[in-house]
Amino acid sequence: MDKNYQYKKIVLGGTFDHFHKGHKFFLEKAFEVGRRVLIGITSDKMIKDKFLSSAIESFFLRKENVCQFLMKKNWQERAKIIKINDFTGGVDKLKKAEAIIVSKNTYQNALKINDLREKNGLKKLQIIIVSEVLASDDKIISSERIRRGEIDRKGKSYWLQVLSFLKDSEKLVLPDNLKEKLRKPLGRVFSNTKEVIKFIKEKNKEFIFTVGDIVSYHLIKNKVNPHLLIFDWKTKRGEVDKKVKKTLEKIFPNKIVNQPGTIEKKAFLTIKTCVEKILSKNEKRAVFVDGEEDLLALPLILFSPLNSLVFYGHWQFGVVMVEVNEGIKNKVLKLLRKFTA
Repeated sequence: MDKNYQYKKIVLGGTFDHFHKGHKFFLEKAFEVGRRVLIGITSDKMIKDKFLSSAIESFFLRKENVCQFLMKKNWQERAKIIKINDFTGGVDKLKKAEAIIVSKNTYQNALKINDLREKNGLKKLQIIIVSEVLASDDKIISSERIRRGEIDRKGKSYWLQVLSFLKDSEKLVLPDNLKEKLRKPLGRVFSNTKEVIKFIKEKNKEFIFTVGDIVSYHLIKNKVNPHLLIFDWKTKRGEVDKKVKKTLEKIFPNKIVNQPGTIEKKAFLTIKTCVEKILSKNEKRAVFVDGEEDLLALPLILFSPLNSLVFYGHWQFGVVMVEVNEGIKNKVLKLLRKFTA
């Protein structure tokens, strides 16, 4: 506390969802120039209209992540955390505040706060704009991009990591020593369609994706239309029934070639692009695979937004459900790293 700080009290606010590298830089700047730092964290009510709000962490968890970072830096005694319910966070009436830390995106809010402070007879805050931190793909790191499934908290792009695995190859090949491990379900197993439909209705997730003809067919027949479905008109190495084919024939899919035991570069790219279009345009998509789609649950999980559901057929157990989170994405990356290019 002996250091001569530029400001006695500085304020900042944010959602701090999926606490990431950019948040750390933001806070570091505040504690570099401010003796005391007031940190406003948006309430759960305030974030309900944000994109993919169902994947945003609870206020308790977001606050806990900030607290852990402050403790690691030994800054907790210089900080005060409050819950905020609007963009001012009460700063428009805070007498002792001298400066506010913002990003380019929130600069306009700082101007509005200063206008309100003037009306309240208070001195305007000095506005400090902190530059954004870039991810490995040279785009800004943001909580929304993490929720979209594009990057991790360190700003590493999932797509660029896939390209590093592929090197100069056009496909990844499943090695024999990994086959047994991939036979184990990646998530929860359902033995019948009734259980699956009940689960979907209870969870009421924003996005549902499927890999496999039979699981896709049964969901459609039960009036659950996946946002993205991947199929190859095969089941247990044989042709699907005419009724399944007739249902799936009504869909106009993207077509890719993907040989058994491989994941083609084109398959990675097609799935990634489909998910992006689903999120940006709210369109439903389908991919028909000339070859085999068994391994395509892996890239689908990797590129799916957090909190979405991926269902895939398992020849032995029935239907496997994966609730997409950061942990399962990391598990998929570890598996793909063991493939051969």
